[in-house]
Parts: sequence; C-alpha cells; structure tokens
Amino acid sequence: MRLLYRSYPDEFSLTEDIFGDKIPPYAILSHTWSIGDEVTFRDMIDGTAKTKVWL
Repeated sequence: MRLLYRSYPDEFSLTEDIFGDKIPPYAILSHTWSIGDEVTFRDMIDGTAKTKVWL
C-alpha cells in the first residue's frame, strides 16, 4: 500500500510501499476535480500531477 503524503506548504508525494504493522494512521478522503482532470497514480510517479488543474 502507498499513501499520498502532503508536506508544507503544497508539496505532495507518495510514500514507499507500506506493509504489515508499519502502516501509519491515515484517512480516506473523497475528492472532486473541478475540470475533470483526474490525477492518477501514473501522474504521481511521472511527476506530472502538478500540471493538472484543480481547486
């Protein structure tokens, strides 16, 4: 499992793979992308997620 990590002020990254008892507390959040440009896992890996329009 990987988690989306937000660091200050507005940087996002993915955690390394997390297994077993090393899973930190986390929340599942719902989201809506206003323009319809969904950020995918591939966008996070490729570093292109920031080029998507979102509010």
